Amino acid sequence: MNLFTRSDIPFTLRADWCNYLYLNGIIDNETGVDQYGVRTEVCRFSCPFVQQSIYDVLAYDLVGDHTPILALNPLDDLSDVFHGLSLDVPVLLRRYKDYLPTSQVKTHEFMEGAAETQ
Repeated sequence: MNLFTRSDIPFTLRADWCNYLYLNGIIDNETGVDQYGVRTEVCRFSCPFVQQSIYDVLAYDLVGDHTPILALNPLDDLSDVFHGLSLDVPVLLRRYKDYLPTSQVKTHEFMEGAAETQ
């Protein structure tokens, strides 16, 4: 992941990960000068296609083929649920029922999981 976020990762064939990626054509080395004027070799992707392909695969592994659905709008203050120190349970349950169809957990799976824990 550091290869996507940093541009100053040292290139060295002595590091197993660097050696492996270099020998398989994923990364290459680039000679540059650091902030102190010293010549250094840093890791670079071998080409933009390789960089984009790896990024796409990692993003798919982390997020999947869908974007996460927020359970609650970040700007929702829940003012209809909370009244001072009291809680309006029917409103809370209605909100939850409205949320269930958009969630990844199906209602019957949720109920089966609840039954198993008892």
